[in-house]
Amino acid sequence: MPLRGLLSQEEAFCLLELSCKSSLCKEKKDLSKLFDKLKCLIPFDFAVCGLAKTDGKRRIKSYDLVNISYPDEWINLYVAQNYHKIDPIVRENFNEFKLQYWADTYRKNRPPKDFLSGAMDFGLKKGYTDGIRNPYGTKGSIFSLSSKSLKRHDRTEAILNYLIPFLHEALIRIA
Repeated sequence: MPLRGLLSQEEAFCLLELSCKSSLCKEKKDLSKLFDKLKCLIPFDFAVCGLAKTDGKRRIKSYDLVNISYPDEWINLYVAQNYHKIDPIVRENFNEFKLQYWADTYRKNRPPKDFLSGAMDFGLKKGYTDGIRNPYGTKGSIFSLSSKSLKRHDRTEAILNYLIPFLHEALIRIA
């Protein structure tokens, strides 16, 4: 969906500024500032991103997370329990590399109840995830935004579709 008509002039300027500043990211704190600024366009509480190496079947071999604002306890539990192996959001991202609204993905691929209830206990109830794959299909990124009340909206999806390639390039530079 095109952005035209979905953003005010101030919001369009903010989005343009985010895309330009993404090219200046050199450290995690620079990326964190971008996500702080993104909150003026999308109401989210939590953000995390990462890069992963995948095998020929698009399964994750290794990954590096950059935690912007997810609860540290959840990240530690997620890593310790290898939840990336059962998380349908992660699986969908590294198979399709297209924007997904979590509720849609959870309807298609039910996650284990303990995983889902654990995420919800930390306030990770609704969200969007997207990422980009390298041309060889051996590496890719993942970006997740979440909150208790993040609603599905054409405006949010248009913003993320526009911005994720810029965030991907920034993440590659700092990771």
